[in-house]
Amino acid sequence: EVCPGDNQTMDSRALADAPRNQFEQKLAPPPQERTVHSLRPGSVLYLPPGHWHAVAATKGSSVSVDLRVANIIHARWVCEALFADLTTKLREGTFPGNPGGSAQGTKRGPVCVGQTDFSNAGLSREAGLYAAEVARFSPHVLARTRMPKALPFEDVHSDGMERGATLAYLITSGCCPSSFPETASMRISVNPLVAISIAWRDAGALVVRLLSVSALTGSEYMRFSLLCSATLQPALTLLRDRGSATMGELRASVGQKLPASQKSTCGGKSAHASGKSAAKSTPVNFSESSGAGQ
Repeated sequence: EVCPGDNQTMDSRALADAPRNQFEQKLAPPPQERTVHSLRPGSVLYLPPGHWHAVAATKGSSVSVDLRVANIIHARWVCEALFADLTTKLREGTFPGNPGGSAQGTKRGPVCVGQTDFSNAGLSREAGLYAAEVARFSPHVLARTRMPKALPFEDVHSDGMERGATLAYLITSGCCPSSFPETASMRISVNPLVAISIAWRDAGALVVRLLSVSALTGSEYMRFSLLCSATLQPALTLLRDRGSATMGELRASVGQKLPASQKSTCGGKSAHASGKSAAKSTPVNFSESSGAGQ
């Protein structure tokens, strides 16, 4: 059963599903005639983006595998960046007003929704602090927390679930620069939406896995494997553990000046200049998106 919809998909609700929130309740299928298709073994039915559809077995047992790839609307991007910023400040103890603790205290207390938040007496102190911090949310935070984007991949380093490529291939493809300015103070920062894991492939090579799964919805934005020289292991470990480092620190960690062909090993990271001009610099993001269900 197929019903045309909007190709600017914002939701993953199925045609036969009951609304799960008010947004979905207002996003009802258009009131028009639906088309029914009967498929035989081996048949393929192409559904354009945004088309409502429902599948039902006519007889016997049936197995259906559904992989949903949808658009990422700007509202979701802003929410992801805001959540990453707020939770980072909580973890680092830099959240203004110390939510969960006393107004003058330094120890952070519980940060979860409590009984006070269900009353009609107004916002709790913690909720008020969050609201004030949201009001201070700046475009700079959004710029350094960009949604992961697609990277070119090599078939030999990819399979059906995870794509990958060598660093040299990404540089040759032009998706990341072959070098950065010779500035020791330049800071390389890990995208707050991306997790990095490092594994040895052999004595001379590393597999750097980049994964991004929404902490809000569980949608997967990125799954990519980057193959690079093992000489970069100290620098990559520094970035993984600290979240950011200057070019000077990265060079010192590997004990030598990074070759031009290996300077941009920051898959899933954004590179931007540090210092007073940092907020005006343009981040360079290297990441891969496998699609996000919305």
